[in-house]
Amino acid sequence: MIGCPGRVSIAPHMFSGYVQKRDSPLSPPSMTRAFCVLYGTMLLDYETEEEARLSLSPKTAVEVIGVSIWDGHGRANQYENSFLVVTHSGGTYYCAAPKQATRD
Repeated sequence: MIGCPGRVSIAPHMFSGYVQKRDSPLSPPSMTRAFCVLYGTMLLDYETEEEARLSLSPKTAVEVIGVSIWDGHGRANQYENSFLVVTHSGGTYYCAAPKQATRD
């Protein structure tokens, strides 16, 4: 992984927290809850915060090239505090934070 630390610890140059995410704006699949750590440009995706704190292998690790606000419109749902994460590999994650301050 590019720029990924050996041990994950919450540091000033990192952002972390739970988000709802999926890789399509429309259902299916439905949004899933994940604990994400942004370390530099690397986004690490874990099932739980404990997995990150124990430095277990993340479910996914992608390099982020951009983030922007998403209107949150899905096929059947409207997600508040939503945003897009665009990856170096061309993927897009549609995410929703629990509150606006977390998203911003």
